[in-house]
Amino acid sequence: MSSYIKTIKETSVNAIAQIILVPLVLITLPVLTKNLTIEEYGLWGLIFTTCSLTMPFTSLGLGTAMSRFISSAKNKKTVSDGFVSVLVVRLILSLIIAIIIFLFSEKIANAFFGSNSQIVKIISLFVVITTVEPIFKRFLRIIRHVKVLSSLKIIEGYGALSLYILVFYFGGGLYGIISAILIFKIFLILFIAFYLRNKISYSFPDFSILIKFLKYGLPTLPSSMSFWIVNLSDRYFISFFLGTAALGIYSACYSLGNIPRMFSALINFILMIAVSQLYDEGKHDEVKVHLSFALKYFLMLSIPFVFGSLFMSESIIKLLTTKQIAEGSSQITFIVSLAHLILGISTVFSYVLLVTKKTKILAYTWIISLPLNLILNYIFIPYVGAMGAAYTTLLAYLIATIYVVYYSNKEFKFSIDWNFISKSIFSSIIMSAFILFFEKLENISIIFTLILAIIIYFISLFVFGSFNENEIKFFKKIKSK
Repeated sequence: MSSYIKTIKETSVNAIAQIILVPLVLITLPVLTKNLTIEEYGLWGLIFTTCSLTMPFTSLGLGTAMSRFISSAKNKKTVSDGFVSVLVVRLILSLIIAIIIFLFSEKIANAFFGSNSQIVKIISLFVVITTVEPIFKRFLRIIRHVKVLSSLKIIEGYGALSLYILVFYFGGGLYGIISAILIFKIFLILFIAFYLRNKISYSFPDFSILIKFLKYGLPTLPSSMSFWIVNLSDRYFISFFLGTAALGIYSACYSLGNIPRMFSALINFILMIAVSQLYDEGKHDEVKVHLSFALKYFLMLSIPFVFGSLFMSESIIKLLTTKQIAEGSSQITFIVSLAHLILGISTVFSYVLLVTKKTKILAYTWIISLPLNLILNYIFIPYVGAMGAAYTTLLAYLIATIYVVYYSNKEFKFSIDWNFISKSIFSSIIMSAFILFFEKLENISIIFTLILAIIIYFISLFVFGSFNENEIKFFKKIKSK
């Protein structure tokens, strides 16, 4: 179980980093929404949405393949050549896409960006940066330099926040923070490249490795493309039908509801690398232990958040942003948070298909969800508004998750702690009752209510005996090590 302990310890390091980063969500949102117009905030979100949508076209599934094969490679040269090959290919592809976006900037702007072609040209620069940066970070995770990567996350998060505040202090607006972030990310990439100078040798791509990676990664491309379209296309529909102001409101509500995805990233941080190594070594029982752990603790964090978002999101968004944005936020945030809880479940089960190299099944998953998502967005957003986008996202994620769970169970099953899940739900109900009680009291701050709710939830878990003796002994063992 040494691998399991190592995985838990590395996840714990990442967890500490994520805890340190939590205040960023609560600080960055008001900094942006109270210094940008609603239209500008909508454009800000659409910039990164567009960059994300280009990711499948610049990746070709190579990032996933790199995690799958480099993690179990024993030869240093193979590791280095694999990284460099992926980096060069993705850089070339990102440059091609950036040029295409730049050349058609006016047409793209007229459709989605309020005829602001300058924003679209800036996006072309972001495409290159947001393609290269994740490869360097992924490689740090693959070689399990978790402390370095976690430190960089903290520096990047609070560094970006500092830049926002500095730009706004000197009277800069949307273009100011965009320029600042571009420069900041370039320096971050250069720093990581310098840090890796002794661990990799920058050379010409190895085509034999590329072919191997592409055979594994290309079948994931339809899945990746479909996933990103399902996940992000609602922003374009909202912008097209309702305008960038409506998009700004939706983006602010979505950013809070998106927190379960942070929990998923936290739990799954090192999971792919760990289970790939164990599966290749024939340690299938340990793979199941890792997956059971990931699912249990993801749900432990996400279930109370979904309940809390139902009762507190409007108050929190009103505190963090503006009254205009807060109107109707509780419903949007709740539906989005529920959608990402379901997506997180799908993510854990999808690792079964990834390590068993059943990547074609993952492709079918999102291909099935895609047409339904696009059709429903097209139908409902013009008439129902942003809530239509939230419900459509929820339905698409639910269909995909059912599909993934079904086929992953056909490969091999891992235990699901239904007893714990029921206790987590019951503890969340108790927590929600306290939230409703304290919200009716006068002169009780939202922050105090939030902190108290979290404490009540975890106390309830322990009172109900949600953690068995073996788990408690195990965590004590990890702590002692």
